[in-house]
Amino acid sequence: MLEPLKNSLLASVGLAALAQEKLQAAVKDLTDRGDLTVDQGGKLMDAFVEKGEQEGRDLSDKVTREIARWLEKTPFASRQHVAELEARIRRLEERLGSVAPDEVEPRDA
Repeated sequence: MLEPLKNSLLASVGLAALAQEKLQAAVKDLTDRGDLTVDQGGKLMDAFVEKGEQEGRDLSDKVTREIARWLEKTPFASRQHVAELEARIRRLEERLGSVAPDEVEPRDA
């Protein structure tokens, strides 16, 4: 179910890398022709990288929120919930005497 999301993210990373390569080539061309100084070209690349990093952080935040929202809607138990249920079962079994406490082994989560 998460495979399409993974593929989309990989495609986005690939496009970002391609765009950076194209920008580097364009900046080099502009500096070689004298349309941009080396300093201006560096600043342009820095601005591009910063914008890309910010967009990457924004995308990561959005994906995290979407995954959390999706997980809230799915009927899966969290590790904490399973551990709480196991503890509750152990306590009930001990009270009923059906299983000796040393026979109950907690599962590793």
